[in-house]
Amino acid sequence: MLNMKKYIYKSILFISAAALLSASCKKQLEVTPQTAVDEDAALKTKLGIEANIAAIYSNLKAQVMYGRDMLALPDALADNGHATNHSGRLIGEARNNIGAHFINWSNWYYNINSINLVLDAIANNTAIVPVPTNVELTRWEGQMRFLRALSYFNLAREYAYIPGAVIPGQDKGGVPLMLTGIRTVELASTAKPARASIADVYTQIYADLTIAEAKLTNAEPEAPYRANKAAAQTLFALVALYNKDYVKAKAEADLAITSHGVNLSTLANTVSNWRAVKHPESLFEVAFATAAENLGVNVSIQSSYTSLTAPGNTTVAGWGDLGAHRTLLADLGITLTAPASYGVTSASIASRSPDTRNLLFEPGSPGRGTVYIECTKFIGKNGTPYTDNIPVLRVADLYLIRAEAACADPAAATYNLANALTDLKRIKSNRITGYTGSAEETTDNAMGQTALFNEVLRQRRIEFAMEGHRFFDLKRLGKDLLKSPTYSDVLFNDYRILPAIPQADINLNANLIQNFGY
Repeated sequence: MLNMKKYIYKSILFISAAALLSASCKKQLEVTPQTAVDEDAALKTKLGIEANIAAIYSNLKAQVMYGRDMLALPDALADNGHATNHSGRLIGEARNNIGAHFINWSNWYYNINSINLVLDAIANNTAIVPVPTNVELTRWEGQMRFLRALSYFNLAREYAYIPGAVIPGQDKGGVPLMLTGIRTVELASTAKPARASIADVYTQIYADLTIAEAKLTNAEPEAPYRANKAAAQTLFALVALYNKDYVKAKAEADLAITSHGVNLSTLANTVSNWRAVKHPESLFEVAFATAAENLGVNVSIQSSYTSLTAPGNTTVAGWGDLGAHRTLLADLGITLTAPASYGVTSASIASRSPDTRNLLFEPGSPGRGTVYIECTKFIGKNGTPYTDNIPVLRVADLYLIRAEAACADPAAATYNLANALTDLKRIKSNRITGYTGSAEETTDNAMGQTALFNEVLRQRRIEFAMEGHRFFDLKRLGKDLLKSPTYSDVLFNDYRILPAIPQADINLNANLIQNFGY
């Protein structure tokens, strides 16, 4: 019984009143949770609400969230990443070993419960002192709805199959939907939700994003570090793309492109935009505001991806645990010196194509041993090592979402190969020096649906390399993970496509069904 209570306490941690009262609302907060709290201080004051919201954003910086795993694991699990064995990290994920997968189930539900508690307080806003303005209430709810949608979207695409790409005999449903806050151990001990259907989870995400989009503006304070209308529209477009709802995906992408499409990086700034503290394309970005948030040389995204202090400087700074897979290098237009493989000699680059995105990949430092080609998108640009901000949603995705919506399904109302080609060419002309289009790309419909669709997916791979998209893009389309000859291929019907739900949750909740194979 003692262990059960400890686990429940972990699931419903509140934020300490002392931390709330001493916090500054101007800064992102790292608030120490406690197992007990004066509810009036935590959820019935404006300062308490603001501090709770800041803590929810701050929780996204954890290693298993956007601090590392939401970026590194989708590229390691798929065919983008090559584990270098410099520190021994991410090898299991690159090999798709059993158990080497996402482990952030409890983190997302902790955040969801915190979000629900804030939403409950907003609904009972007359109890908040001083009385918040309508502007404050609207902003708070918009942000919480956005963050709850983001949380459930990540839970669903990690721990469940994605609409249109399901193995019926192995499908155990979506994830539990918790929509009200749990305040006490007693309530937690009786809450035993079953897994909602995949369709119901996406319906809830749609509902939250509809409200978020309506309540947020494009002039939100602290954007893109806080939720804003364009971020809600972009997330909505991405969720709809996963849901194979191409009409909604296009509609939301259209809205965000209208307001922010001009921020798409160009040939002149594709690389330099990654050296800015805040990426100019970012619509939502997880910000590491202080040195105290530093995840360090072992697990930060900077150190996980590169051993360099700066491009071209071979002084050792990080581990460079996840290099670029050979097939990714080929798509990037990078040719290695002979032998054109890893593991024989240290890699060096023989040539590059005119694609400016490959300038974000460099040979690592020989100080870590065998040299691999490393991603330098995250390389200490905040001025403090290991505290790079993380773009979660950015403008380039809008054009690729819209292009895919226009060519994925000939039966869809959005099907228009000319429109898909226009958006594809917009991305490529902004990334590839001297790009004029292939012979097929210069004429509408000449490529055909299959070739155009595949090229859109290839551009997604190149554009978002090492940003945490690849595994989910393959998974949502029901594609195998083709990792040979470096690693064994993983077929889509392999149970390792899904991670295990934590066994502690299964043990405490008889209604919660474990994923197939575990």
